Amino acid sequence: MVVLLTAAAILISNSLIRKPDVQRFIIERISDATGFDIHTDDIKLNLSRGIGIFINGLEARSRDGSENIVASRVIIVFDAGQLLKGSIVPVRLYLFQPKIELAIEAGQLSLKMGEGQSEGTLSPFLITGIQSVVVDDGFVRIKDVPFHLEDLYLNVQQRSPGSEALTLSGQGKIGYQGEKVPFDLKGTLFKYGEEESSPYADMTVETGKVPTTWIPWPKSIPATRGAFEARLNISGSLVGPISVEGHVFFDSFRFTLREKKQEKDYAFSNINLDFKSVIKGEEISIPSIQLKTDDISLNIALMLDFKQGEPYLELEVKSPFIALDVVKTIFPTPILPPWIETQLLPLLDAGYARLNLLSIKGNLDQIENLDLPQNQDVLTVKFACKNVKLFGLGLVQPFKGISAEINFAKGVFDISGLGARFGNSVVRGASLGVEGLYGESPSYEASLVGSFDIHDLIQQMNMDLVPNEVRR
Repeated sequence: MVVLLTAAAILISNSLIRKPDVQRFIIERISDATGFDIHTDDIKLNLSRGIGIFINGLEARSRDGSENIVASRVIIVFDAGQLLKGSIVPVRLYLFQPKIELAIEAGQLSLKMGEGQSEGTLSPFLITGIQSVVVDDGFVRIKDVPFHLEDLYLNVQQRSPGSEALTLSGQGKIGYQGEKVPFDLKGTLFKYGEEESSPYADMTVETGKVPTTWIPWPKSIPATRGAFEARLNISGSLVGPISVEGHVFFDSFRFTLREKKQEKDYAFSNINLDFKSVIKGEEISIPSIQLKTDDISLNIALMLDFKQGEPYLELEVKSPFIALDVVKTIFPTPILPPWIETQLLPLLDAGYARLNLLSIKGNLDQIENLDLPQNQDVLTVKFACKNVKLFGLGLVQPFKGISAEINFAKGVFDISGLGARFGNSVVRGASLGVEGLYGESPSYEASLVGSFDIHDLIQQMNMDLVPNEVRR
């Protein structure tokens, strides 16, 4: 009986498909559902994946001309049961070697629908009965986006007939500037999110090694070498907030920090970065970034706001205690008074430092001009040190076991709670404050509390604890 029904369905299909009016009917249904004008070459019966049709050559163009799909071959499989009833109901769609051009409008992929359909639905599944769509060896280019996708395999299926949830899996390569990077993706698409106004996605994307030079870094922090691999979990709708979190591994990463005429190169053999972020309109919020290398661990929070035209940035960085030798290599010299690295840090040996806070809040113009008095509120640096050794500066006996809190904010440099030992003497509470660093005549205030051996003090008569640049 099954064989007879199958044979009957095939005969009915072959008879129907040969009719030009039936061919036009099928194409018109697809055209109306997707909002694309469709043109094809010859159409034949196909039994390779069920009872369906083979289209040799298809071109589909959106009615506003902004989007285009050209496929060398297309297979459409029909519901055999519906064929027995004389109805043509597509259930599976296969696109082979398609070249797809999409448009972006207002930062989103525009989903063009046919008349009477609301924008934002999943157009291939508007065709009644469609349960799966497969793209094999596809090429996708998005207007005004420098990246493209190639060697794309994509499989989208309804969870169950009539379901508004779709499972998605695929892989391909991202192409840019003559280089290619493989990627894999999988997840679920929902016809509507919580607000029932736009498709909602919950997806995982993994990439191969992406050159860091692909990223449009700010001109003050250009990447010069390295690559990264990423595993990202992405969830959200096309019109609402998008959550992105995951892990990124940087390999052989090099970059330069520039400020005015100063610059410093940084090199890391590897960086592991875990983060959570939310993209909402023109604002990117990354409240949690955990960054680790072989030597350092940083907690970072970042916010970028593009609503005012010129990007506005808020950055906060904190760390546990790190070996002082490592601090010297990563010290952000270009954005701080240069004498700290050129005159102060060389005097310090051994010990540890902790970054209590590095804060930058301002627009790009303010950040690029940190040396101007009107931008003194943009940068704040607070750190602590322990078990540090100070030598040089005419010291006969070096200071050992130094601990202190060091702050720089609003044009004020402050050292407080300083404790140390030299010889038989102990410093229990020294401090140094320098105000008006952005002005022409900074003021200084120092205090010293401790227990001192007269012989030690005589030996230290020629010490100079304040760099010449500051003493002026």
